[in-house]
Amino acid sequence: MKSNRNETHMKLIYASDLHGDDHLYNELITILDQEKDVDALLLGGDLFAHTRIVTDQLQFIDNCFLQFAKEIKLDILFIPGNNDWPASIMKMEQLALPNIIQQLHLKSYRYKNMNLSGYPMVPHTPFHRKDYEARDLESDAIQPQEGDYLSSASGTIKPIPPNYFLKKPSIEEQVRNIDPKSRIWLCHTPPYGGKLDISWEQNHLGSKALTNQIWKQQPILSLHGHIHEAPMLSGSWVDKIGESYCINPGRNVKQLYAAIIELDENEILHTLRHTVFGNFKL
Repeated sequence: MKSNRNETHMKLIYASDLHGDDHLYNELITILDQEKDVDALLLGGDLFAHTRIVTDQLQFIDNCFLQFAKEIKLDILFIPGNNDWPASIMKMEQLALPNIIQQLHLKSYRYKNMNLSGYPMVPHTPFHRKDYEARDLESDAIQPQEGDYLSSASGTIKPIPPNYFLKKPSIEEQVRNIDPKSRIWLCHTPPYGGKLDISWEQNHLGSKALTNQIWKQQPILSLHGHIHEAPMLSGSWVDKIGESYCINPGRNVKQLYAAIIELDENEILHTLRHTVFGNFKL
């Protein structure tokens, strides 16, 4: 699994929305065994199962994820998703392993010869825990609904204040701070209005603010998830915004959906390949 190539080349495996599914993590191990010279695994959020009990996710880390990370012996760069509890993400960052386990933030993280940034927030959803949700545009007005709540880093549940979303910076305000040096972005929400955010109801559920920021900054790659069904409904797991390639590999409960990405020493994409849908012609 571990790369022996020159550090100016990079091969990455990207997956999102594994949702604590043992067999998807096991399939990921198999793919990582089959692929040669992989530098790192990128995980785009929703690492753990949807649950109202934080200990479910904490136990998954202890019982499954830790062994997974030890077995693959690869660096893991990740972001949270809206299903992940902050307490679980804190536990992830505290894992004592020889390989890097690194959460990505707006400020760029230098990995080998490449700068990466990450952003976990999504626009409003019908789910009640709102730790990783925000208004999309600064002009949007959202009010918490009955039953909505937040959680602390210790896993304590607390009620959400009525003006919480208005006081919290919007996605539009936050993504302006993505480091311009970053050439690869991991954002749990897909951009709005293209092939990567179509729901079963034929609605676009991505972020307009993120679409605008991709247009402005033009990263090489912007990697997404969140809307599991979008690639199947749109017929494509890759979209382009200007010269930026945007990817949502999707999720299928029966088999792993993941992307294999290769870049050369000039930060030029060499390969985009889906584990199920095959090669994307660049």
